[in-house]
Amino acid sequence: MKKNNFFLFVCLFMSFNYINAKIDIKGKITNTSNASKEIIISIINGSIEKKIGSTKLSSDGSFSYKNDIDYVGFIKLYLTETNYIDLITDNTTIVFDYDSKTNQFTSLSSEVNTQFFSQNVLLLKDKVLPSLISLQSFYKSPQQKEFSKQLNQEIEKLNNSKLNQDFPNSPFLDYYFKLQRELKEFAEENNPKLSSKEEKQNRKVSSEYSKIFKDRLKFDSKFLENSGSLQVILMNYYSNELKGLKNRDSLGIKLDKVTESLLNDVVCESERGQNILQLSLDVFKSANLDDLYTKYLGKAEKLTCEIKNDRLKTILSTASIKVGEILPNYTFNSPIKGKKSLYDIKSKEKLLVFYASWCGHCVTEMPKVSEAYPKFKSKGVEFIVISLDSEKAEYEKFTKTFPSWFNYTELKGWDSPISREYGIDSTPTFILLDDKNKIKAKGNKFEDILN
Repeated sequence: MKKNNFFLFVCLFMSFNYINAKIDIKGKITNTSNASKEIIISIINGSIEKKIGSTKLSSDGSFSYKNDIDYVGFIKLYLTETNYIDLITDNTTIVFDYDSKTNQFTSLSSEVNTQFFSQNVLLLKDKVLPSLISLQSFYKSPQQKEFSKQLNQEIEKLNNSKLNQDFPNSPFLDYYFKLQRELKEFAEENNPKLSSKEEKQNRKVSSEYSKIFKDRLKFDSKFLENSGSLQVILMNYYSNELKGLKNRDSLGIKLDKVTESLLNDVVCESERGQNILQLSLDVFKSANLDDLYTKYLGKAEKLTCEIKNDRLKTILSTASIKVGEILPNYTFNSPIKGKKSLYDIKSKEKLLVFYASWCGHCVTEMPKVSEAYPKFKSKGVEFIVISLDSEKAEYEKFTKTFPSWFNYTELKGWDSPISREYGIDSTPTFILLDDKNKIKAKGNKFEDILN
């Protein structure tokens, strides 16, 4: 059997085995302030997370969630924007108890998840083991006798454990760990510290890795997306193809050829093609490769198939939200200081600030914004500050220092309709408008606006 046909066979086999996949989770989460509040459930959709549902915690922290969605892969249970539980769903019921204070499972019935957590530690054994050994000398006192004993047991356990080479009862785990071993090998073989003669002889040449990564992008099943590995495979493929290129022009020319060839091979209209196109657009944008971004945005706009990638939908629907264009109006859920919509706020200029209290960069940037406010206000600029928080208490605490601004939130995090309307994919984001609501400047740093 030819290699390409073999990859196709594996994809079809995996898809057939999980055609009736479903999600069934029963849990109890203790030591959380979220009692009787909502848990958000998300899966990996292409290269980004997608909310598929929510459920309530009872007074004792227990909950259950079911969904007949055809999905096998990683799933996240969000307690807050920054606190979540990682699990793998594989068509079996998952039952667990979880302590949110220690971020540990106190019980876990799922075999696939138990295997995942133990094997994931072994995958990082070369990093974890030295760290544990270094801790031994700090916990030799009589007061630390019990912890020292447990530490020694973990070290001995790691020393005697070996990473499984296959997982016959879990095609997803089997796929995931083979992929992780491959990525680990690639990282090690491209590490300049590897200098021994034997190591150099065992290295794969660049062309081998390019073929490995391209084959995965072309032939792997949806396990590639559902494992959250599509982006890293694509980035490794690009970096390997661009190795040695330093001139920006030659890098752009090569990247264009590589992307064009890849999208032709995977078929741009396919779900995989859409995912790769979306990721490539994000790369081009972040690297300020404007010509490439414009070219491949044009390809996306010409797609005649159903767009299944949510991020690509957002890119297309917000393509006109750029400097020089008019920002569409937005009606607020409830009036802000008597103003029902963005256009109702009249001023010489308006500065929109999208932020969140849990965003580290926002915590750094917002004091600069606050300090500059009096000067901006004296020049006829109004600040419309939009929070992507989901916790009311955190939102109110953060906005106490901004009473003069137009403060607004929908308390839906990244699911806020206003963030989707304006294509906000990172915080903070600053948008400066003139008196006609034309975008004068846009950026992720306050200094971008000042400049």
